[in-house]
Amino acid sequence: MNTNEPPVLLFPLDTNFAEDSRLNLSHEFILDAVYDPDHADSLLTIIITTDSGLVFYWFDRATNTHKFWANKDIDSCGYFHIQVQDPLDSALTASFIVDIIPVNDAPVLAEIPDTSAVQDTTFYLPLDGYWYDVDNELSELIWSISAIYSNVEITDTMDSLVCVPPSGFIGWDTLFLTLSDIDGLADRDTFRVIFRDAIPPGFTIGIFQNPVASEHLDIYFFPNESIGSLDSTTINGDSVSVELLSGIDPSPFHTHYRLQGSGVHLLRITASDTSGNIGITEYNFSSSFISKMNGGIIYSPDSVVQLIITNESVLSDNYLLCLPYSDNTRIGGEYSELTLPKKANDVNELNFTFVAPNTQLRKKCKIIFHSKSEDQQTGIFEWQQQNWVYLKTYSNTENTRYWTYIDKLGKFALKPNAPEIAERLPNYFSLAQNYPNPFNSETVISFHLPELYGTSVGAVTQIIVYDILGRKVETVIDRSLVPGRYSLHWSGSRLASGIYYYTIRYGQFSETKKMVLVK
Repeated sequence: MNTNEPPVLLFPLDTNFAEDSRLNLSHEFILDAVYDPDHADSLLTIIITTDSGLVFYWFDRATNTHKFWANKDIDSCGYFHIQVQDPLDSALTASFIVDIIPVNDAPVLAEIPDTSAVQDTTFYLPLDGYWYDVDNELSELIWSISAIYSNVEITDTMDSLVCVPPSGFIGWDTLFLTLSDIDGLADRDTFRVIFRDAIPPGFTIGIFQNPVASEHLDIYFFPNESIGSLDSTTINGDSVSVELLSGIDPSPFHTHYRLQGSGVHLLRITASDTSGNIGITEYNFSSSFISKMNGGIIYSPDSVVQLIITNESVLSDNYLLCLPYSDNTRIGGEYSELTLPKKANDVNELNFTFVAPNTQLRKKCKIIFHSKSEDQQTGIFEWQQQNWVYLKTYSNTENTRYWTYIDKLGKFALKPNAPEIAERLPNYFSLAQNYPNPFNSETVISFHLPELYGTSVGAVTQIIVYDILGRKVETVIDRSLVPGRYSLHWSGSRLASGIYYYTIRYGQFSETKKMVLVK
């Protein structure tokens, strides 16, 4: 009795083809891989089906060809099943893989259009979207760039082009860009950048206050480029006479201004450069007449800062100026100079300088910054010897008002990252029991001083020690103190053992406590 044997596969059908190409297998090749001892090849039925993967399959009956392919730039494989069946329904089923052999493609640079930039500015071009490489990451590629006039480079992150033109350069520059992979395959592009004079003229402002007649100001403004015409100069809307000081290099313009009272003053300069660009420079500063007898208050032009001058703090009646600060500020010599302001948008930019003929104050005065801060350690700093020096700072509970106490005028800033959290002033006057008590020779006396009604700067504070008979034996402190929390060490080494009383007097407040000295 004859038994029908199923077909068998003589060798595996696993195969491959190169990326971005096709694989064509003739039907005869498939038949060569199959053997059936009972039937001729022409009687066998062969069916190939796709299982999974990224390789496509189609049998072309017209050419009797099995065709395999994939989309462009695909590095993957495909899984297939082959079924071979004889006329008696005996069948062979097997799996095979068609792999794609990756091929390195050259990187592609898209055409970069010609563009423009402003004179004396650095031109940045993000390269994302202008290159493509299917086989390599950006970190594996090599950029080469050059230009006719400018200094050019690719950023360390390799994602942007940086072009720095020569100072004052106006016109076209040509840039040459090459992108290569590790195999040396490359693509190139050339494009141009025109640097145009689109910068309106501006001025650096210098304000000088007469040290004798403080209401008289000399104002200088230095142009940042050649001026074609000075169209108008006004202070508070009124035209002022301007002269060009040609004997100074660079040649500034000069005007004189006399303060007529306290308030905010707006200097406005309109000018055209030699290319016809029109620029408007504006500078706000404020002034306040301060009385020696009564003191006074000055606000910054935007009311962000106020300085409270107490009575008898200045040597004579004079004008005090508040000048918003920029990096070009210089204070020195007989006059005080300040330059163009930058509008304060956050606490990093709240910089102001207060100047007067005499910057030393005879008494403590209070400077207040009105600004909301989210930083927990915002503080007031003073510019001293080319450094910002932190000043003891106080704030309200909402962190919308910060203040400190100063004894000289200068440049002050509200800045984050202070070395300590701003202190809350005590609401009530209090005197604590000395500690330790009883004590042997030395003890600590602590007290809280609030702001006094009618003054925000403090008052003369006295702490006096009396013996049990009410006789004064020692004055611990007798000087003006600003509001705050205080602790001081006092030594009774010169006194005999016994009961003593210490009394504090601060404005309308006074309090007495008993202490015991034991030796």
